[in-house]
Amino acid sequence: ENPIPAATGVVLDSEGRLLLVRRDREPARGEWALPGGFVETGESPIEAAIRELREETGLAVNNPTLIDIVHQKSEFYGTSLLIIGYHFEHYEGDLQPGDDAGEVRFFDREEIPELAFESHRLIFENFLKGTANHQIR
Repeated sequence: ENPIPAATGVVLDSEGRLLLVRRDREPARGEWALPGGFVETGESPIEAAIRELREETGLAVNNPTLIDIVHQKSEFYGTSLLIIGYHFEHYEGDLQPGDDAGEVRFFDREEIPELAFESHRLIFENFLKGTANHQIR
């Protein structure tokens, strides 16, 4: 038995706001999360994160930096997951929810809702710890 790999991304806009998606399917339907999903056969975790961001948000991202890899047990999937979190410094395009995202938007720091997954919270916290030079509002 092996964990399932997933990839996610932290994206900030020019005002330092965090990009989140409202999930439109289980697990955690209706809750906010970082955009991301499972790594597909034949793609790297970076490719998966780029693809998932495009599918869920309409944005094309680049310039990834690894933030952390988090192990999490999942009762929903009946196994454990390895969530690989990246920070993407640049993006292009217009926000448009797609795939399994019902809504997508940037949040000011004080407005960030509780995240659906503990792994996403840990990845974002680790991003903040390692990026004191970023303007997070």
